[in-house]
Amino acid sequence: MRTLATILLATALAACAAPGGSAPGTVTAEASQMDATPSPSLELASQQPSRSPGGTGGEELTGRLGADAVEGGCGYLQAEDRTRYEVIYPDGWHLQLSPLQLMSPAGDIVARGGDAVTVRGTLAGDLASICQIGPIFRADAVVVP
Repeated sequence: MRTLATILLATALAACAAPGGSAPGTVTAEASQMDATPSPSLELASQQPSRSPGGTGGEELTGRLGADAVEGGCGYLQAEDRTRYEVIYPDGWHLQLSPLQLMSPAGDIVARGGDAVTVRGTLAGDLASICQIGPIFRADAVVVP
């Protein structure tokens, strides 16, 4: 009986170690490399902010100021296509979550929850956030009406 168990164990180990073989429920290196490649069909052009006029080289994003309760509260701009962008505002600008309002470096309230806000800058694809509410946008300027 002990010999049969040893043979079965050796066969299972050999199958796992053999090229192209894997135990049920495991992922081979080849399979994980195939799965890691993003599908072009998942990229949505509507999630990209529009290029700003005047050729400044940055992008312009306009959306409604909003916030949710994720991780203690996260602010965002919700674009017309309903994509939520987490915005990193320029130095001196401050987004207060309760009550929701955007304040200028001078301390003036320039927008409240639900107001339209336009920022210029770039998508920050190199950053991650605990908010995980959408793409992160690094603003260089806030356009105040």
